[in-house]
Amino acid sequence: MGNNKLNEVASRIAIKYGGRTNHLFTDRRIKEFWSDNSTAPSAQYLREATTIPELKRVIHEKVRCKDEIWNEDFLHGLVSGGRIKWNERSFPRFDWYGNDRLSVVLASSPFGGVLNQASIDTTPEAQRSWLGVPSLCLSYDIKSMSFLAGVMASGEVVETMGATYVKYKIAQLEYFEQWGIPIEHKRVRYFLVSPIWPALFSLYMPSCCKNYYMVKEAAKGRLYAPVLWRMYLKKEFVTKGIPYLKSRRQVYYDHNCEEGITRRLEMLRLRLGLINLDERVKNAVREWSKSV
Repeated sequence: MGNNKLNEVASRIAIKYGGRTNHLFTDRRIKEFWSDNSTAPSAQYLREATTIPELKRVIHEKVRCKDEIWNEDFLHGLVSGGRIKWNERSFPRFDWYGNDRLSVVLASSPFGGVLNQASIDTTPEAQRSWLGVPSLCLSYDIKSMSFLAGVMASGEVVETMGATYVKYKIAQLEYFEQWGIPIEHKRVRYFLVSPIWPALFSLYMPSCCKNYYMVKEAAKGRLYAPVLWRMYLKKEFVTKGIPYLKSRRQVYYDHNCEEGITRRLEMLRLRLGLINLDERVKNAVREWSKSV
């Protein structure tokens, strides 16, 4: 019985079920992933024939996820606001503070692990943890649409200063700056952006995120939407062509401009700081436009 197949099957069991390593392998789980049940090893044999360090190596070097939404890139984008902790003898854990919304999204994932609140403290900034998570060993690409969507999906909708924003951890600020996405407000531990940005990438998020970023009073949503539409699509405005885009009549009314709207929006693009947006923003706008 080849070690390659044992490691492959053990790795896939680990990614799906995670949790405590001493209870990870069972006969039922092995049969789920073993192509020929007549030759499937016992749970005891698989435990003795594989090691956690070797499984982590195999997961990192050889395993890839085929799911369009829940893949290695999306997962690592999602956890970018916290900290992955590594231990040589066990699978990694993910710790973060506050943001119960992140717990909801992680709970919908197909990846194994144990979600808990590491402290009896129930304050908004209490520590949360995701324990025994082999999928955190997967390699990933920060240049993919899924990674950007994962980072966006980690944001928490908040209402403040008379408008609705999305709140992200300060550790994620470097990504937003690299992507050219405007920061509306910055604090010591977090920063705020307009909900239009995660809403644009909700096409690449799980179902629990689809409507979460579609809010009533999105900060600057009615300013950004027509600029993005005209930047990337050379056609007339279509209601809901992208999130927060109003009708042609409403756009013209908002900008008090019946003629020369393209020039007006180009000037607004410069004033709003949208000149260095990541190419993936254009891709998201065009994907939205295909549905209208």
